[in-house]
Amino acid sequence: MIDTIENKDNEKKQIRVAIYLRVSTEDQALKYGIPMQRNAIDAYLKSKGQLDDGRDAMVLAGDEHVYTDDGISGTKTIDERKDFWRLKQNIEYSAVGEKPFDAVAVYKIDRLARKLTILLDIVALFKKHDIDLVSVNESIDTSTPFGRAILGIMGVIAELEIETTKERTKGGKIAAVLKGKYQGQAPYGYLKDEGKFLYEFKAESKHVKDIFRWCVFESKTTKEIADLLSNEKVVSPEASAINNHKRMGKSIKINNDYFWRNETVKGILSNETYIGNYFYHKTVNRKHVPKDQWLLSPFKLPMLIEPSVFKTAQKRLKDSADKVLLGRKEDDDNLYLLSGLIKCDWCQQHVKSRSEHIWNGNKKEKVKGSNEYNYYYKCGHKNTSKYDKLCPTIPVPAEQLEGYVIAFIKNLLSNPKAAFDHQNKLKSNQLQVQQLNEERDEIIKNINSLPNRKENLSLQHENRVINNEQLLERFNDIEKENKELNTRLNEINSILGQQVLSDGYIRSFEEYSKRYSQALDDVTNNKKDVYTLLHSIIEKIVIYSRPFDAEFDKIAGPKKTGQQVPNSILIKLRLPKELLNELMSQQVDRVTKFAVRTETW
Repeated sequence: MIDTIENKDNEKKQIRVAIYLRVSTEDQALKYGIPMQRNAIDAYLKSKGQLDDGRDAMVLAGDEHVYTDDGISGTKTIDERKDFWRLKQNIEYSAVGEKPFDAVAVYKIDRLARKLTILLDIVALFKKHDIDLVSVNESIDTSTPFGRAILGIMGVIAELEIETTKERTKGGKIAAVLKGKYQGQAPYGYLKDEGKFLYEFKAESKHVKDIFRWCVFESKTTKEIADLLSNEKVVSPEASAINNHKRMGKSIKINNDYFWRNETVKGILSNETYIGNYFYHKTVNRKHVPKDQWLLSPFKLPMLIEPSVFKTAQKRLKDSADKVLLGRKEDDDNLYLLSGLIKCDWCQQHVKSRSEHIWNGNKKEKVKGSNEYNYYYKCGHKNTSKYDKLCPTIPVPAEQLEGYVIAFIKNLLSNPKAAFDHQNKLKSNQLQVQQLNEERDEIIKNINSLPNRKENLSLQHENRVINNEQLLERFNDIEKENKELNTRLNEINSILGQQVLSDGYIRSFEEYSKRYSQALDDVTNNKKDVYTLLHSIIEKIVIYSRPFDAEFDKIAGPKKTGQQVPNSILIKLRLPKELLNELMSQQVDRVTKFAVRTETW
């Protein structure tokens, strides 16, 4: 070991030592905390005794030469560590022949580096500037050939250890995932028990259910939902995670604890955890893996949302994205109530396009300079600068089409008998629903027991209780059972999902009747409310057309070859099929004749 340094007159000098301290993860911090490392090094320096003149043989080079990298991985290079970079600068920019210190002391070699290449770079740096390295815990001194050799061996062992630990940890994590132990922070709506299994956290899950309800049954956009949650002062997922000790540390939010972002709502609506799916292999080397490459654990997590509701939510997300993309068509003096809802059947049949065949609101001045306009809807595929094949269907007057659709919806909402009858049917099925829920719980319990059963069979095979043939046979039986259980689970999910959808739509239907009845009676003064209602209850309106017939049709303007005249519409509502059939039997056919009014445009 370096005990002393002699000058040219053979006078022994003190060894001035710099101290390097490092911790990375919380586990390392608990095991190799900064105070513990510093205390061990201080004790080591004192143990080196004194020189003949009474001075300490080894001393700290100065408080400015205590270098600490807190929360930095040992796999980071020299220049990626703030304080080690400062140590390097102090060495390289010291005056010629005036080293800032004679040696650098660390608690253990792995505190200095966890990769052999990085360790060798550090040793080369020290050797170039005639600075020795001391490892307190391993008694290594690079001032000797033996010490340098041991250092290299230690570096190889350290790197091998970290790679082995990674592989072992990875294998252990996958095994845990297959048994349902949740890796990482519990998602919003859940907490983890001592065994790392998820369970419902009702203080959060009620908001998850509200988010899906607003999206599916009220057709709210992610922005509308985010604003609603913020206004109701619901604690955001990040703040809630810290408040409920799901993760350590302080919030890094730049907004208040009640602020919800659109992306947060979208993330919840897109998270398949809520339907019991547990995906893993989402990242490789800290890089995100495409979803089609994720792996699905056979374990079923606690389900907060019915799969049918989740599936509908994904469609609503797409509709919402289209709605944002299209925008709400509104002139300075007019709001087009059906903007974004109308689809063109002719274009659907005849035009190949990546974009949807949407009809948009437009206006045309009746007489130039009069500031009086005719408002109408026309197909978006009429722009010669965008499309080589244009839609030949003539426009439809906005007032006439909107008036018809509003009257249609008003009639539906004003007749609660069908909704009442349908709700009674749902109530009569409550016993069946309860039985199906109990059966589903038992099926999920059996599915989740299969990994443990496989593991027990493997142990029996290792202990020679069963042979290879028996093991294979029993594994095949388990796979067959798993397939049958999942088939039945999907059947039950479908039945219960339709029940939940029907119940949700009924509640929304009744709510719409109360909330918007007055708005429908006075559309002119309540256009924005009517717009919200129509976009909530109508999925789409399809315009059908037929070829222009000169004998029966009269339209203004020049006649063009191949012109199409709108002659009927299909209104598709966001209602369960059974209820829709009952409503329609009391009202009108879904495909209804629509007369085209001749206008001056």
